[in-house]
Amino acid sequence: MSLIFADPGGAFYSTTTQASQGLWNSLTGSISTSGLPAGNIESTALQINPSGGVITVPNSPGTYTYGVRFCPTATLGQTAFMVWRDPTNTAQITFNINANGTFSALRGATTLGTSSTSVVMVKNAWSYVEFQLLCDASVGTLAIQINGTSVLSLTGQNTKGSSTTTNIGNLLLGSNISGYYQDFYITNSSGSYNTGFLGDVQMPVSLANANGAFTAWTANGTTPLYNCVNASTPADSTIFASDSNPTDRMSVAYPTTSVTGNIVGVAHVSRMLKSTSGTRTVSQVVTNNSVDQVASAQSLNTTYTYYQQISETDPNTSLPWTQSGFNTIQTGLITES
Repeated sequence: MSLIFADPGGAFYSTTTQASQGLWNSLTGSISTSGLPAGNIESTALQINPSGGVITVPNSPGTYTYGVRFCPTATLGQTAFMVWRDPTNTAQITFNINANGTFSALRGATTLGTSSTSVVMVKNAWSYVEFQLLCDASVGTLAIQINGTSVLSLTGQNTKGSSTTTNIGNLLLGSNISGYYQDFYITNSSGSYNTGFLGDVQMPVSLANANGAFTAWTANGTTPLYNCVNASTPADSTIFASDSNPTDRMSVAYPTTSVTGNIVGVAHVSRMLKSTSGTRTVSQVVTNNSVDQVASAQSLNTTYTYYQQISETDPNTSLPWTQSGFNTIQTGLITES
């Protein structure tokens, strides 16, 4: 799998504290649901405090690609926009945003390159910006795209910072320049699809509107079962589905949509906890035409945590999702232990 993280920015959590409960490693800032700048795509956006967001990735040199829609709302100036860091939080490569709307890539105090002025960030205008890195002491690569246009591409570089390893462990996000963020994604190069730049992506949130094929879990707070798990923001411990019997399953179905363009993946998001001591494991499932994709079992915590299963291919065809396949999807949970 190459698509390893997706978040529209506040559409299914109501506070950044909730987002840091599993989805993000840490996130401080605020969620905006109104007053967004013209040209807005999603219904919500994040305003991240400087150095306020961290997303963990599997420890490897990459290649990693990170994309986000950003609208700066203050005068641009040279400041760190994002940092690729090793597993101990030591910087490998920092991408600064400059006063003229370009970006510079730095290894420590050494500038490796600056993006061209063919496409730049502009105050109060939305742009989709993507940063790519392979970390290596001699054959590293890095690249930047803005609105799908390549503005910097370097090969044969020393992209290893002061770290003792070439591994990348997380991304540090945030900037001293105020602005709004939407539609975050991260890919790596380990799979067959989505191994690089995805371009300007959109991440609409779809909420369950019917029970699926499995209804063994118990509805709490409301009925039917799907109504217990279809809140756009969590109703923790008030309305929820529960289960304690291994092999029990639940699933939900979704309304048809008019999604256009390529569907790079489906992100199945669950917010779960265990209410008793001992081990409780649950697997997320994406199903189409009775064919399952079962994610690795998750050992639940005693506090609510987000879990994300990303499906890049339709389990019924083993090929990338089409609109027809997407419109017959079901997602669910299996109690494993």
